[in-house]
Amino acid sequence: MTHWEFSQIPFDGDLTDDKIVCQNCGWSWKVKDGGDDLYVCHKCNADNSNFYNANFEGADYSQAITQGISAVSSISSSVAQNKASKEAGKTGTQREVDTICGKDKSKSLLKKKKEAYLSCKSSVLQKLDTDKKTSEQNKKTQQQFMLQKSKQQTNQTYLIIGIIAVILGVVIYKKMNK
Repeated sequence: MTHWEFSQIPFDGDLTDDKIVCQNCGWSWKVKDGGDDLYVCHKCNADNSNFYNANFEGADYSQAITQGISAVSSISSSVAQNKASKEAGKTGTQREVDTICGKDKSKSLLKKKKEAYLSCKSSVLQKLDTDKKTSEQNKKTQQQFMLQKSKQQTNQTYLIIGIIAVILGVVIYKKMNK
């Protein structure tokens, strides 16, 4: 009697030609001759039911489902974190271009769409640069205005102090000469 190794037995997990092949000794029998214990070998009494899972009724898939859900959750969490970190790394200018022109997919776009995207990006960058320069000019103008206003207030304060000093001087002079 020869002992078969698992690797020597051609087995695809299905019933082949209505026969069952014992994964322990290689003996085979017809399904119709299997009796009550269809998967128990009639020669070596090995149970082959684990190799022939033709009937999945009553099987407990809860662990597999839980692991699958966990894996999907982990993957989606990783994707979300990756996307968030990419967004966080963008400058305000990049976000503005994305908002107006769409995300940069220029590597995968057709030539016309790529040119349109790059043209849009260029015009947005020019506008942002112009707005920045205008904003800087407005800041300088506002600072100059505030400086002038401060000087005017200082001059008005000195003028008022001077007028009060003259009035006090006149009042004191009149009281002393009475």
